[in-house]
Amino acid sequence: DFAWNAEPRLLRVVDGAQADWFCIDEFYSQSFTVTPASNRMGLRLHGAALTLPERELESEPVCPGSVQVTRDGQCIILGVDGQTIGGYPKIAQVISADLDKLAQLRPGETIRFQRVTLAEAEALYRNKQAELREWLTRLRTAEAFAS
Repeated sequence: DFAWNAEPRLLRVVDGAQADWFCIDEFYSQSFTVTPASNRMGLRLHGAALTLPERELESEPVCPGSVQVTRDGQCIILGVDGQTIGGYPKIAQVISADLDKLAQLRPGETIRFQRVTLAEAEALYRNKQAELREWLTRLRTAEAFAS
């Protein structure tokens, strides 16, 4: 079972394209606080600063759920109105099954990231889609019964 109501809230992620640039345990072992500077473009997080390597990254595609690490070692989770190209390293990617949870996070709440494999992320996505289809069927059945 996936507990969403308890704090810190868990967001499931797969490793990002530049995850190997970081001491990944620093990322997965800490809690982050959603800051008031968050909006639909991105959720700005505050936590212990991650050590950023002395590397340059050319701008590359990003998508909602990309977890980028800024120059000050803090994380941003890109939102639905976020940019499509970014130059910060991506330490993780929120899985598709959890993207809707980003909209539920409020400033001051704490989150942690839970690492899953790509196979687990795919299975969680299929399960969520099946659950949504089941709810839609129930709604349609109730609507037809009420008519």
